[in-house]
This record gives sequence, C-alpha cells and structure tokens, in this order.
Amino acid sequence: MVFLRILGKALLFLAFAAVAFDGARNLATPGQGLLLASVSTHLKTYFPSTGANLESFFLTGESAWVWNIILAPLLAMPLSLLLAALGTAIFLAGYRKPPPVLYGD
Repeated sequence: MVFLRILGKALLFLAFAAVAFDGARNLATPGQGLLLASVSTHLKTYFPSTGANLESFFLTGESAWVWNIILAPLLAMPLSLLLAALGTAIFLAGYRKPPPVLYGD
C-alpha cells in the first residue's frame, strides 16, 4: 500500500516537472499559446531511436493492433496529462480507508 502511494506521488511529481518544462518552453516562445509536449516528442528528444524501435517491434509481429489501438494514441497524449492520470490512479489504488474512531466512556 505504501509502495503504491509513493509510486503515485513520484508520477505526480514527474507530471508537475513536465508541466514546468512545457511552461518554460512556452515562456521562451511567446504568442503561440499553451503547447503541451506529447510523449512521442519527449521520446524523440531524449531517446531518439526508442520510438522507431518500438514501432518496428510492434508492427513487424502479429501484434500490430497493440500499436494501432493502444500505443499510438498514448504516444500522442501530452506527457504531463498521462503521468498525472497514471499517478492519480496508482496513488488512489494505494489508499486505505482509515479505521473508525471509537469513543469510550
């Protein structure tokens, strides 16, 4: 339970860092509005060959539907929103209802 809450908080912290990254980029390029970088943009920036390797791995086998239905839409999502959703879900999965308070005489 504690591990899930710590993992969820770490993902929420990473989502905040991604929003800060996008905010700094928006401040550097004024007049373009709020632009949130997608997961594929971050993959191309920091791990250039990973995106192409993932695509070729899933499209060469019989699991092309995994790429088309699941992974391609996830890679198009903004990184901050994806991390925030995953972090919130994992954090809430580790939540335990507190025990009731018993009052005695």
